[in-house]
Amino acid sequence: MDTIEEVYRLGWTLATQPPLKGPRIAVLTNSGGPGSGIATTLNAAGLEVPEFSDAVQKQVSRYLPGHASARNPVDLTFHIDMTALTVKIPEILFSADEIDGVIIHGIMDTGFMDMLYPSLSKHMDISREQFLKYGEISLDELIAMPHTYGKPLLISSFFDESDHCVRLFHKGSIPTFDSPEKAAMAMWALYKHYLFRQRNASPPAKRTRGMIPAQAQEMFLNRSRQGMDEYEAKQLLKAYGIPTTSEFLAASREEALKAARRLGFPVAVKACSPSISHKTEHGLVFLDVKNEDAVSRAFDEIRSYDPDTPVLVAEMLRGKREFMAGVSYHPGFPPCVMFGLGGIFAEAHRDFAIRLAPLSREDAREMICSLRASAILGAYRNMEKADLDALADILVRLGDLALDFPGIKEIDLNPIIIVSGAPKVADSLMIIP
Repeated sequence: MDTIEEVYRLGWTLATQPPLKGPRIAVLTNSGGPGSGIATTLNAAGLEVPEFSDAVQKQVSRYLPGHASARNPVDLTFHIDMTALTVKIPEILFSADEIDGVIIHGIMDTGFMDMLYPSLSKHMDISREQFLKYGEISLDELIAMPHTYGKPLLISSFFDESDHCVRLFHKGSIPTFDSPEKAAMAMWALYKHYLFRQRNASPPAKRTRGMIPAQAQEMFLNRSRQGMDEYEAKQLLKAYGIPTTSEFLAASREEALKAARRLGFPVAVKACSPSISHKTEHGLVFLDVKNEDAVSRAFDEIRSYDPDTPVLVAEMLRGKREFMAGVSYHPGFPPCVMFGLGGIFAEAHRDFAIRLAPLSREDAREMICSLRASAILGAYRNMEKADLDALADILVRLGDLALDFPGIKEIDLNPIIIVSGAPKVADSLMIIP
């Protein structure tokens, strides 16, 4: 949903109509253009406008003018018998097992009659009020059909409440839309909501228990007043089974060199202090450090910025695909888990999904696949397919961590780099108020 209007429009539909239990939609219209617009929008959204069976077509044909098609959409082309549009054909469509929902365009009475009156009044001795009263029709049977058959009905009309039919639909809790496309998208929302409610939620990923979480709790309590640096944040992530880089803290140049030799070149060398949240902007992150001289220079550069800052020496991850995950807290709500495109361009692309913790594996996979950039998680340009289950586990476990540690104000894992298909957290920030 992109607008407040859509929020109200779709909320109205969900609140008043039976669930759409299948994708097959019947379209009934008094004009070909709106019918085509409805069908095109439904198909683009993934719903179906199936051709009716021979049996249904035979029943519908009894009420159609000779030139009209009974296939779907059904176009009455301003057929003079309005009951064909409001009772006879809808009854057939609602009772058909091959149809899951119905959209009708073009039911109108006083709105249309009011447009005709100025021209016809020249030839008729009748007041406007009498003329409009003559045109009023009953919609009681149609309004009852959705709940009689347990299938949704949506209406498209180019008239507002100045039309008697629109007023009746509103009174009868039948959503009425001012364009065919809006009616079609509301039907799509009904189906998406039904699928969401019917899905079998997968169990959460197995949570870590015992010694490691207890150790994490102790570490958090010890450091909560001072904040957590990147190394400590990653230790907490590891306690929850979230894969991170191999790394060592160095208090001296010699320790940094020893760590680099142990990890193997190239390495990453970074400042590691809870008081420095955006290390890259301060020039305190050195990547692809290829030899001991470069490690020494990076160490000295960091210490020239702050002589007391610990230095982190980490393995250098090789991967072209970068994502990010995080957690934020809002009063009155569970923690919000976010997943999106990562790296230095994360804020520019703004391609992300958000869900409330706790997450199931299915919730997490749905978040991942909802990204516009999700295609790059496949076997993309000679890159190995990403392990979606491993990514989903990161999000599930991140939600568990957030629920267990409400004292953490914000968590930021950026980037998460895909290496040989497997995700690994390269950098982490945890903010404690």
